[in-house]
Amino acid sequence: MAKILMIQLQPTPYAGTAYLNGAARSGGHGFVLHLGSDREKILEAISREKPDLIGLSSMTCYCPEFLSIARQIKQACSIPIIMGGSHPTLFPDVINDPSLDMICRGEGEFALMDLLNAIERHEPFARIPNLWVKTGGAIRKNPLRPLADPLDSVPPIDWTCYAGTPVRYSSPIAFLIRGCPYSCTYCFNEAMRGLYGGLGKYVRHFGVERSLQEIRAALDFFQPNPLLFTSDSFGIDLPWMDELLTGYEKMTPLPFILLLRPELATDECVEILGRHKCLSVAIGVESGSERVRREIMNRRYSNESLLALAERLHRKNITFRTYNMIGLPTETDEEIWET
Repeated sequence: MAKILMIQLQPTPYAGTAYLNGAARSGGHGFVLHLGSDREKILEAISREKPDLIGLSSMTCYCPEFLSIARQIKQACSIPIIMGGSHPTLFPDVINDPSLDMICRGEGEFALMDLLNAIERHEPFARIPNLWVKTGGAIRKNPLRPLADPLDSVPPIDWTCYAGTPVRYSSPIAFLIRGCPYSCTYCFNEAMRGLYGGLGKYVRHFGVERSLQEIRAALDFFQPNPLLFTSDSFGIDLPWMDELLTGYEKMTPLPFILLLRPELATDECVEILGRHKCLSVAIGVESGSERVRREIMNRRYSNESLLALAERLHRKNITFRTYNMIGLPTETDEEIWET
């Protein structure tokens, strides 16, 4: 058995971390999560757990702090450090930082399983797909493996890495759809789709039965609050959504909340949500100015369509909130007030 110690800064449930936990444990390996940025406690956890690998999953906003932590770890011990997540995926030059031994680009479950297997067997791991690895004074830049498809091939999510932490008291979440078909200029999805060009279907969802298993895992672990579907693309497959929500209603009386693209919130979509007693949806309006949305964000829907969507939701007694941005390049005071 090989063991990875993951470090997470924020006290919030990350599905990606829970999927990595599931992947490691499905391969018979150890996975320990340290929550928090206190350097002394991080070093104590490393000393106590004696991991074979230290993992950091970083968005760009957290990268400077993660690198600072990694440098302090390197001063204390020689355990290899890997960084994954959206930052090294899109900005792989971060591997040039002396504190990092390797990075993982793209989906990480199978790459982590291969890496832990190699560590357990004392085998070289410089050629594992998705990994860039420092070896012999150079950097081995391995290609990406195809996207996991069908998505059911990914090991089941395992939230138990958050046991004993404040995250345990969060509301349940389920991340059942990977990818987004849209190309908003400010979102990582467009870059990810380009990165994975020719390597499989970008937008994928779990089958209904597997999706219900993922939901059950969240309901069993978190507090009995409304479940949040965190995927970007609900509504992209309405028969699947209808069957899934039918199964969800049989599983629990808890209501649910989801994210909804205006383009996908058709009459049929909202009718299905109303029939299955959706509590609320979150909609990315982003700007009240059609010009700002179209020219700056590449979001192409009219204000008229947004108001019509609001009316559809009102008729089904579904509340909603909106995500909005102000202070965008070239945005005028008038356009801010439009929002």
